[in-house]
Amino acid sequence: SKIGIQIDFIEDLLELSDNLKGFSNQFGTYMYRVPIYINRTLDFEDDSSYKNSKDIKYGDLNGNGVIETIKEELTNKEGKGMPKIVFQSFGEFDGQGFEIRNLYINSSENEVSLFSIKNSYEKLLIKSLGITGEINAQNADAVAVFSTMNANIINCYNKVNVNIKNEEKETTVYVGGFLAINTGDSVINSYNEGNINISAYNDEACMIGGIIGYNDSSVYIKNVYNKGNIILKNGKGNIGGLIGYQKPYHGNIKNAYNTGNIITDKDHETNVGSIYGFSDAEISENLKNVYELDGITIEGKVIYNKAEKKSKEYM
Repeated sequence: SKIGIQIDFIEDLLELSDNLKGFSNQFGTYMYRVPIYINRTLDFEDDSSYKNSKDIKYGDLNGNGVIETIKEELTNKEGKGMPKIVFQSFGEFDGQGFEIRNLYINSSENEVSLFSIKNSYEKLLIKSLGITGEINAQNADAVAVFSTMNANIINCYNKVNVNIKNEEKETTVYVGGFLAINTGDSVINSYNEGNINISAYNDEACMIGGIIGYNDSSVYIKNVYNKGNIILKNGKGNIGGLIGYQKPYHGNIKNAYNTGNIITDKDHETNVGSIYGFSDAEISENLKNVYELDGITIEGKVIYNKAEKKSKEYM
């Protein structure tokens, strides 16, 4: 095997999480400084993905007040599900073409994702990984499947459906299939098929993208597509098939398309578009072979759209 941390069971994945460092054995002090490799597909619903699916040593992981088996703790829909894996600084997570299957996260934290990074000046590298499952978030500021911020994504796919319900606080919400807020350099050879459903609070602002919610960099996006639908209720903001809001940097998008529907309340202040919800910079010259499926539904107060329409046969 390659030199680095080896993930062969869900227990190995669990011990990476910020909440469970005390259980670390093979990982040790340098767990955030070496590459991490998944060596096979791991399915939270499959006993064979665990060392011992009936183990109770991890305690009440899901916070429901009952100590259950590790499998029950991570899949019980009444609980919190999988804890977040937090890198202190730079980290590399290599799925090696395998999948994390039936991920379940149910969280009321401010930032919700599978991975995260504490040092905002550093970036994660996540590559060759697919994820399926479900994320439910309540009263969150930032939600994404892969990372809430700062990651380069290469050869990855997301099939996790994201559901957000904000009922208690009025704040800007950043949501992306891969990244909520991005200062990373690239998203390459990757796609999103997960749906995003948001019930916002009191006309709060939302930055939502099938790939990136809020992009604050000259990101290079190549060979990327979004097939997930985005639905926003009771909110305003910028919603795009690929990027919700683009800061005034001239990022480049090449060979990308959107086939997902975008549906928002027309009486709210929403900017929507198949590629960008809105951009602070003129970006038409930075788009090459970028298009949308003809006939998809794009609903919002302002349609901000620079994508060429293509038929289904072209996809």
